[in-house]
Amino acid sequence: MKINISIAFKRFFYLFLKIIITFLVLYFIFLKVDFKGFLSVFSRINYRYVILAFLIYLLQFLISTLKWQKLVNFFGTKINFKFFLKFNFIGLFYATIMPGGLVTGDLIKGYRVFKSSEDRKMILNSILMDRITGLIGLLVLTILIVIFIFQLNKFPYRLTIILFSVVLLFFIVVFLFFSKKILSYLSKFIKRFFPKIENFSEKIFGTINTYSKNLGLLIFAVLTGILIYFVNTFCVYLATLALGINISFVNILAVNCLATFAVIVAPITFAGFGIREGFFVYFLGLIGTGKESAMALSLLVGLICLLLSLAGGLLELRSLFAKKQNI
Repeated sequence: MKINISIAFKRFFYLFLKIIITFLVLYFIFLKVDFKGFLSVFSRINYRYVILAFLIYLLQFLISTLKWQKLVNFFGTKINFKFFLKFNFIGLFYATIMPGGLVTGDLIKGYRVFKSSEDRKMILNSILMDRITGLIGLLVLTILIVIFIFQLNKFPYRLTIILFSVVLLFFIVVFLFFSKKILSYLSKFIKRFFPKIENFSEKIFGTINTYSKNLGLLIFAVLTGILIYFVNTFCVYLATLALGINISFVNILAVNCLATFAVIVAPITFAGFGIREGFFVYFLGLIGTGKESAMALSLLVGLICLLLSLAGGLLELRSLFAKKQNI
């Protein structure tokens, strides 16, 4: 019983810390925003578009769950879609409230799957590959944006430079993760200088080698990753319509990819609030969108994401209640 109390206390403490950081970041961003103008943007919200945006975000989540199921089925096992949907919701919930973001969500999702299924190793490997191909999908989409930007020649130079940096990172990631020689060198390097994480790194490299034998599945996973972020951007676009903000889809796509990447690599705030707002206010400002409009848009998108993550929280409460009933 003491262990359960200790775990609950740590979760509450991390959540409290994350909320404090979120409020501090949002406070400093709001210092640069006219609050009355911000409220004015929110006052003209069209709830029909908000509902539609939520449904599109749910669609994105369902596509993500289907991708995870396909990665597991690669090993020849057959597990129903409902199983994956449940644990994806739980992972999303913990990714929202706990430090570490998606990494924490994946770890808890993996732990819960480990306790609930006999196909443990296969499912844990699939979670890792799901995250890797998702990141690659995001970076590939960024490359496509850069190509399109140069055809239009309308983007500010600072945004273009940052997009180019992300593209460069994409090539580095692909080279590192899918070159057997590089993986071998990395394995030896970790074994010599970081022996404590040797077992974990070997699992990662083993997973990559296993999936690299099926090029068709990898292409499917990456393309699905691109589709997921494209659908996510459409959700953001519907949020602009809900607030009556005039921003082109291409501009939203570029800024949303950068903001999503930032939230993934710097999961220090609650549900990405603060990090996402900073990127939206700054980069949308470069293309002429008012700070108040950008702030309202980002917060609305964050609230939509938070609402869906609460489904995972409800599943957790139901699970805890069932355990108490069985005691």
